[in-house]
Order: sequence, then C-alpha cells, then structure tokens
Amino acid sequence: TSLAVTEDMSPTLPPVVADPPVAAANQEATHILAVPGNLTPPVPHVMVDLVEIPGNCATAVLTTSPLTQACCKTAVDRLLATAQMRSEFLRNARLPFNVHKWWQHLAPPVRRLYEERQEAFTAGQRWTGIAVLIAGQVRDGTRPYIVENIHKNLFQELIDANIRYHIFAVLEYTRNGFSWRGPKNESRNFNDNDVRRVLERYGNGGNFTLLEWNEDHKQRAKAQMLENCTWRHYVGERVRALPLQYVKISAALHLMRQAEEKMGTRFALVVRIRPDVTYSQSMGRLLHGRLEEAKGPVNVSVPSMCGAIGGGLGDAVLVADRCSVEALHAVAPVVQGCKVEDDCQSWVAVRDACLQSKTLATGGVLQEVCGHGWIPTVLRYGVPTTSCGIGGQLGSPI
Repeated sequence: TSLAVTEDMSPTLPPVVADPPVAAANQEATHILAVPGNLTPPVPHVMVDLVEIPGNCATAVLTTSPLTQACCKTAVDRLLATAQMRSEFLRNARLPFNVHKWWQHLAPPVRRLYEERQEAFTAGQRWTGIAVLIAGQVRDGTRPYIVENIHKNLFQELIDANIRYHIFAVLEYTRNGFSWRGPKNESRNFNDNDVRRVLERYGNGGNFTLLEWNEDHKQRAKAQMLENCTWRHYVGERVRALPLQYVKISAALHLMRQAEEKMGTRFALVVRIRPDVTYSQSMGRLLHGRLEEAKGPVNVSVPSMCGAIGGGLGDAVLVADRCSVEALHAVAPVVQGCKVEDDCQSWVAVRDACLQSKTLATGGVLQEVCGHGWIPTVLRYGVPTTSCGIGGQLGSPI
C-alpha cells in the first residue's frame, strides 16, 4: 500500500525531546547480512508476475532472457524511473508533485522506515543524532596527518555544534589494502591498540563501537553470498571482490541497528567514511543541513543519498538520512546476485538498466558509475543520488 500525500503529512513541528543515551561500545555483528527486525517488521514477499514463464528467478541471469526480464521488471522499472526523475527531484525537491512521485517509487523496506519516522515525528519523538560508519581497510588511517585532518573536518565540527554522534567501525587491519580491480593483501599490519587510539581521537574518548573484520567474518560473508546467488553462473564458486568491500558497510549498519535496538529509537542521519581519506574542506555545512532535514517531517521534500571521493563517482564518503541508507545494506548482495527485497537476482540486468540511463553520466563515466554498485542499487530502491560536493583524496599506501 502507498501512503497518500495529504495536508497532514507535514504537521507542525512537535517539541524536541531529549536525545537518547549513546550506544554502548561493546556490540559485535554476529550476522553480517542479517537485518534485525525488532523495530522494523519483516517485508512481505513481493511476487513479480512471471506471466507463466517457466523457471526460477534464482537462475535468471541474462538480461535478454524472458525469465530475467519478468523477474527483474519491478527492480528495473523502479531504477529507470528514479534515474529519469532524479534531476527534477534534485532541482525541485519541495515540489509536491515530485514528492508524490518519489514516494510512489520507493522500495518497501525504505518506504516502511519513512512511515516509522513520520509516526515518531508526529508523536514528538523524532529521530536525532548521527551514526558515523567507518568501514574498510585501515591502510593509511593511523597516520597522524590523516587522523588530524579527519578529526578537524568532521568530528570537531560535530563536537563544536554539540551534535550527538556515535562511531560504528568495521575495519580490516591491513596497511597495503587492495583494489577491487587488482591484487590484494591480507596481512594484519596493525594491533587493536593502534586502531583504538584513532577511534578514541574521533570519538572524543570512548564514543565508538569497533569490530575487527577478520578471516572468520570474511568466510561467513562469502558463504552467505554464495548461497542461492546467481553470480556463480558467471564466476563459479567464488565471491567477487567488490561485494566483499561493501559487506563491511553492511556489518557497520548491523552494529548501528543493534545500538538502535538498545536505545529504543533511531539515528536521524548516517555518514559513511573511509579511514584513509583526507578532506580539502570542512564537512560541517553539509552535515548540519542534512541533519536538520533528516530530523524533520516526511514528505516535505525529496531526500537523496550523496557520495564523494573514490570509485563509482564517490563512495569514500556517503551521506543519507536513516531511511534511505537502508539501501546501502543491499549493495553487496545485489552485486553478487543474491535475493533482496524483490525477485530480481540478476546483477547484469540491474547494471544494464543503469547503463540505459543518460541522466547519470555518459561514456566511460557511466560505465564506472553503473559498474561500481552503489548508485544502481540505491536507485533500484527508489532513492535519488547526487554529489556531496566534498573534495579530498585517498591516502597513499606505504
């Protein structure tokens, strides 16, 4: 069911309630891809009309296959519609017609969270605070100049503005890192104290939750992404490097959900950063504006997820409200061809649909955008994408 856009969707702002307590810093992600459901009920299975085409969506891979086209119709239609309307959404975010069209194209998991947020807002219990996800490989992330740059341009801004935040870090303790296009290094170059010192600096003491991403977590994630996932039809019994990078973001989101369960409320805004990126400017204005929007009523304007620096037109920094960020949880399984919120299990079909869109980019840039995973996945969930407008650079491995 869709939520009608009515006059009462933008109620008078209720009194701001006290911020909930900060999450404890001793949680651990036990299920890498699992979605806890205490605050959010499970999504009912949405069947795509297969128009009596024989076969199983778990085996539908090729874009040209009639079965794949039937299984992926919902996902592809939503992706194309969101990509097509993206420019208009971003240019006229408060136009009621655009807000209504955005709402119509939201995937059920994201729309359900917006309904939950509106209920909390109406009850005077609006979501507050920022969850900062630090996910990836440590690489240069302990170097003093990088630590001080990140602290100055991100965390000091939050401290000075008295904005409540909590860090959820899922980090692989390796220095040389690896490119998802090339060779990798799996050595453990840092000890726990090295990483904790950095997080203590960012967290203004102990305001963080840390999970070391080790071989056991990696193997469990691989097993989950091999089970009933279609990419094995292309590459055999192995998991591609790209989803293994994004699954760390999924693990950080899981830690965040655990904290929300304990608090009994949700964060308003989510920021994903890498530990080895320096910034050429403050993130203060971006985060202040995004946070105020994320704390407000639903259906006043069209929200978006922004990215900056790194691959896919920017995935080293990702910023979105708590509802839209749910789509990031799906990047790893979508790229691997696993089951998510609809029947489409063909990464090729999702990628090819993204390549049809001329509103994102052209030529080789479009190939980069669509091949990297996060933008086509987020569009598939009905969330517009844009640039954060933040400059910076990746640290250079030793």
